[in-house]
Amino acid sequence: MNTNKSSERAHSQTNTTKMKRIITILLLTIPILSVGQSSKMEYANRAYKKHLYETAVYLYKKVLKKRPNNKNTMKSIAECYRLLDQWHDVEWSYGKLVLDAQKPNADDVLYYAQALQTNGKHEIAMDWFKLFMELDSNDRRGEAYMKSCLIDTIEKYNEDFLDAFQLENISFNSKKDDFSPVILPNGSLVFSQGKTGKVYNWYVPVYEPFSLDFIQVKLTSGLENTYTLAKKARKYRALSAASRATSLSVSYDEQQAIYMKYDRKECGKNHPNLIPFKLFTAQKQRSAWGYHLPFDYNMDEYTLTHPAFSEDGQRIYFSSDMPGGFGGMDLYYVSYEDGDWSAPKNLGAMINTKGDEVFPFIHYATGKFYFSSNGHGGMGGFDILWTSLSKQKTWVKPERFGAPINSRWNDYNIFINKDDNFGFISSDRKGGKGGVDVYSFQRLD
Repeated sequence: MNTNKSSERAHSQTNTTKMKRIITILLLTIPILSVGQSSKMEYANRAYKKHLYETAVYLYKKVLKKRPNNKNTMKSIAECYRLLDQWHDVEWSYGKLVLDAQKPNADDVLYYAQALQTNGKHEIAMDWFKLFMELDSNDRRGEAYMKSCLIDTIEKYNEDFLDAFQLENISFNSKKDDFSPVILPNGSLVFSQGKTGKVYNWYVPVYEPFSLDFIQVKLTSGLENTYTLAKKARKYRALSAASRATSLSVSYDEQQAIYMKYDRKECGKNHPNLIPFKLFTAQKQRSAWGYHLPFDYNMDEYTLTHPAFSEDGQRIYFSSDMPGGFGGMDLYYVSYEDGDWSAPKNLGAMINTKGDEVFPFIHYATGKFYFSSNGHGGMGGFDILWTSLSKQKTWVKPERFGAPINSRWNDYNIFINKDDNFGFISSDRKGGKGGVDVYSFQRLD
C-alpha cells in the first residue's frame, strides 16, 4: 500500500518499479493477445478496471500521444492520478480538463479545486470551489471546502490546536505502510503493517494485499500524560488465523473482536474486478481469539470496512460503499436485537457526504464519535473529525482538528486512550518513513 502525495516520490520511480510495470503490462496483454490484437485503449481500460492505475496511466499516455485532444483519455489519466493520490499530477491533468472546457464538468472542477488546496494554493482553490457550488448547488462539499480555504479559518484552526498537541512519528514505522493503531485493554499498541498488491488508496480497499500483519508493541503509561513504547515489536499472534487483516476493534468487556480482512476464498467470488474487504468476528478463548466467523452482511458487490464496537458491545459501526448511501464510503451501524444483528442503518446526512467517511472510533469515557472524511471540508485530503449525540439523540455538527493532528495530506484512523490524554493517528504526510505512518500525540493542555 502506498498513498504518497509527494510529487518527488511520484516522479522518482525506481528501476524495480519500472520493471514491475512492464511485467504487469505483459501479464495484462497475454489473455487479450490470445484472441487477437487489441488497441492500447483497450489495454488501458482493462488495467483501470483491475485497479492497476500506474499501468493504466502509462498506457493512456501512449494513446494521448496519437490523440492529444481526446478528453476521455485525459479524464481517465486524471482519475488515475487522483486514485493514486499524486496531487501535483491531479492538478495538472484536471486543470487541463477544466481550463480547456467551455462549460467544465462539476466533478472535474471539484477535483481540480481539491488538488489546488492540497498543494497549498488556497486562494486559487477558493475560486474554483465557488464555481463548483454554482455548477452543483446541492453538493455541500463545495461550501465546506471553500470556507476551509479562508486564511482566517486556517489560522484559527492552527492556533487552536498547535499549542494543544504534540505529534511524533513512532520508532516502529517502516518503509511499508503502518496504520490502524489500537490500544488493547492489556496495555499494548497494535497496528497493521504491510505491502499491498496495488498502489491505491487503501481506505477504500479494492486491492489484493501481498502481505498484511498485525504488529504489537507494549505500551506503558507514565505521569503527566507521558507514555513509553517498548524497544521491540512483534507480530500479534492472538489473531494468527486472520492473515491479511486490519482494523481490529475489541469490545469493552474484552470478549468480542471484529476486524476487516481480505481472503480470496471469501472475497470477490462473483466480481473478479472488485476485491473487497469483509468483516469477521471472533470470540475470546483464553489469550487468543477463536470462532472466526464472517459478518452477517458481507457481500461480494461492496466492501465492509473499519469496524468499531460501542461501549456496551450492542452496536457495531463500520464504513461501506453499499448501495443507498450519500456518496462513496458512508458510515453505518448495526444493533444486536433479539439475538441477531439488525439491518445496517446509515448514520445520516449530518455525518455522511458525497465524499468518503471512514474509520469510526467511539471514545467510551467522553462519548465522542470520531471519524475521517474528505467531504466535510478541511485542510486537505482526509481530515479527522468528531461529533456526539445530542439530548434528542441526533448527531451534532462535526468539528475537526487543526494542525498538527490534521494536515494537507491524508489523516485518519484516530485512537485515544481511556484517560483522553494521548493517542495515535495514521497519516501519509510528508516527512514520514513510508507511505502511511503511525503518529503518537499527547495533549499539552
